[in-house]
Amino acid sequence: MGNKITDIAKAAGVSIATVSRVYGKHPYVKENLRTRVFKAAQDLNYAPKFNIAKNTFAILTGSPNGIHLGNFESALIRAISIELFKVDYNVQIITEKFLPFLHSKTFSGVIDIRYSSEKNIPDSAPPFLTVNHPRKGVHSVATDHAQGLELAVDYLAKKGHKKISFISGNSENWGNRERFNGYKRGLEKNGIEFDKLLFGVTSNDGLTETVLSIMKKKPTAIIVSGEGCAHRLNYSLYLLDEKIPEDVSVITFEDVDVSQFLTPPHTTISQNMPKLAEAIAQTALEISKTDTGNKSIKDVILENELIERESVKDLT
Repeated sequence: MGNKITDIAKAAGVSIATVSRVYGKHPYVKENLRTRVFKAAQDLNYAPKFNIAKNTFAILTGSPNGIHLGNFESALIRAISIELFKVDYNVQIITEKFLPFLHSKTFSGVIDIRYSSEKNIPDSAPPFLTVNHPRKGVHSVATDHAQGLELAVDYLAKKGHKKISFISGNSENWGNRERFNGYKRGLEKNGIEFDKLLFGVTSNDGLTETVLSIMKKKPTAIIVSGEGCAHRLNYSLYLLDEKIPEDVSVITFEDVDVSQFLTPPHTTISQNMPKLAEAIAQTALEISKTDTGNKSIKDVILENELIERESVKDLT
């Protein structure tokens, strides 16, 4: 840190030893002191030396606890990394705790894959690109979540389904709000009245209970939002002795490592991970070279695809 530690200590009104303890992650430093030190460091455009700005993009996640094998977030990180490695760029995964340190010299850019982004982005941050949660005044790449649900409803309606249930995740999530809008739009377009009893909001852990409640209404088809829900849905229907697609048809969201290997293989809505990652990498590279604070905002929207397999019964 050189003389920076002295400057930070002076700006924060603390001792040099306190600054050292903050950056050494000492457990007994009070939170208000940490905040003061981080704020002073941000104002002075300081970032820890281990961050390499040249040819390195940060991938910002909401929580490291959400990254695990088979999770959409981990698959997206892998796909983005592959695209950036092709052009000799590196990646570094960071969490929200790093936000106070971000400035133009920290990274070539930041790819924000959080499901929401309520925390403010520092004015001094490098070019920011959000993924699947557009934010005013920030570059973004997103799949058209409403179009994806409308595509699913259209497909089921053409197969003769009228009682189409939709189980969504957190309604505060931009993607889930858009999917709900697409669900209602698809129903209206196909002359099907929206029935609130066929709509459910749940988490992965509460999916079985939600499915049990929904199945009491005897839907002919269920659409479940979220790439990590297909195997949980199968298990929930198994517990209810409901067979797919004989008793109920299902459409889930594509998990390349799971969907095609279920019994039966699921018909899915796919965000096309390679295509999404390619668009993210290309846009991130472009804004890292052109974003001077005066450029127009780039908003890239991609369409979903329907992959037809064996989980939908034809009722026509």
